[in-house]
Amino acid sequence: MMWLIRDKKIFAAGITNSNISKAVHDIIDKDFSEVALDFDNNDNLTVQAILEKTTKVTNLTSDYTVPSVTQEQADLVQEETGDKSNCIVPMISNGKVMGAMVYVKKIEDDFSSDKEMLQGITNYVSNCLYKLL
Repeated sequence: MMWLIRDKKIFAAGITNSNISKAVHDIIDKDFSEVALDFDNNDNLTVQAILEKTTKVTNLTSDYTVPSVTQEQADLVQEETGDKSNCIVPMISNGKVMGAMVYVKKIEDDFSSDKEMLQGITNYVSNCLYKLL
């Protein structure tokens, strides 16, 4: 999943797997493009990752989605997708924070062996988007 900063908010920008995307769309009660976070949602790990420019890890979908969706919706999404671990990596290019990418595993994990690789992938995507935006 990707979150992008636009108009002083953080918007959900996409989900990579079409089956998961359909499941999420069936659960949330608004268009995915309307799913957004405010920068003052300090308890949200997506917001923290962006503001602190640090990677965050959690076992709960709600930690990086609420309040853009309800707690119940986040719990249903996690149940439907089978997500067990989430790694939220800030997207930074040329010193500018553009958003965050969320990587998901179906097993409980702390991502310790994956963080460097995920940061590299995120940097690549961030640099590509920076050139387009």
